[in-house]
Amino acid sequence: MPNTVSAPPTYEQLLNLVARAERKGGLDHAEGERLRQGLRQLSGRAPVLPPDTVDAADMAELRKKYDNLRKQVWRRDRRAAARPAPSGPDDAAEKDARDALRRVTALAQRWSFIPAKRRAAAAILTTIRNEDADE
Repeated sequence: MPNTVSAPPTYEQLLNLVARAERKGGLDHAEGERLRQGLRQLSGRAPVLPPDTVDAADMAELRKKYDNLRKQVWRRDRRAAARPAPSGPDDAAEKDARDALRRVTALAQRWSFIPAKRRAAAAILTTIRNEDADE
């Protein structure tokens, strides 16, 4: 039985494999560059850089900033929920009068499309507009 164990691929072979995958569309340029950088580091041809570290003061500042923003949003939502809804007229009779006026106006606007009722609709709308102008 022949020996089927072969030598591991060389650095150049791995780079060629990455380039071929990019050409064939299996990798985009950013992924290929990331793989090449990793291969350089593994092979010892590039210096291994320590990961970026954030010192404790910067981390505390970021936590404080995030916490303050979160509190501001929470307070704004609470204030919006606590605000009373805008109130309409307090008098029930005034509310009924406004409701009746709205219904009559809607009816007159519908009548303006009916030839037999067009004149009556125009008279109603004119009366309503004149009364609004007087107020």
